Amino acid sequence: MGGIILVLLLAILIVVLITPAIRARYGRPPPPEGEETSHEVVVRRLDDHRARRNTPRDEPRDT
Repeated sequence: MGGIILVLLLAILIVVLITPAIRARYGRPPPPEGEETSHEVVVRRLDDHRARRNTPRDEPRDT
């Protein structure tokens, strides 16, 4: 029973160590130069959200 656990732990260790290399080789290619990266898209959306949040949507009424 101990041998099976040892083999499973070694298999998990090998998978964990090999996964980054597989992602680097077969992962998604970097975006072309003309397109925005995902980081730039998130920053732009956050800036847009903050700009909308800080501007008053309704003018106060004088009644």
